Amino acid sequence: LSTPEQIVAVCKKLLSPQTNEQSALCLGNLIIQVIHKVQPRIDTSLLMCVVHKIYKSRMPSIVQSLVLIFARLIQTNPTEVIQFLVETSIEYRICLKIVLDKWFLQQALFRGNYTRTVTLSAICKMFLLRDENIEKLMVITYNPSHSNINSEVNAPFKMLSLMLRFLDVETKPTNKRPIRQPLEDYDDDEGGAEGARGPPGGSAFG
Repeated sequence: LSTPEQIVAVCKKLLSPQTNEQSALCLGNLIIQVIHKVQPRIDTSLLMCVVHKIYKSRMPSIVQSLVLIFARLIQTNPTEVIQFLVETSIEYRICLKIVLDKWFLQQALFRGNYTRTVTLSAICKMFLLRDENIEKLMVITYNPSHSNINSEVNAPFKMLSLMLRFLDVETKPTNKRPIRQPLEDYDDDEGGAEGARGPPGGSAFG
């Protein structure tokens, strides 16, 4: 195996269902770096491992780490990412629903100004896509006043609710602070990357 292939193999090992869930705590940032710096043509088998880990994860911090991968990819390759998630499934569930169910349920628990801004930016991007697969998708929602936490709502309505909640929180006097732009370069020691872009003139997926 070449060095890039070895690095991807390590990521897949850490994403394995047999590996302790906490091993994926910082894995999202590592995979973003791998896609950006090591293997720009995205390995779809690696993304399937990410989806499977999201599906099995119970800790909000793990979901946050892994959802950030898709948030970054949606910012740069929205149509391809959505199509990939629609065309794949795990245990008879389409991957788009798996990812969005976990993402939207945990969004309010995401920590860090950068993560919240990036994920909300990706939600806005998906909302504006008007993709028919998203338009007709039903996602799990949670209302504290309801005893049934598994009720579902149309995905665009849930996205709108999350955007309004974000604005409400960020505009409170005690929470006013500068919001970082999600697509700008930022320091590697903060665990990020410039962007998960594919090679010029071609598909990012391989």
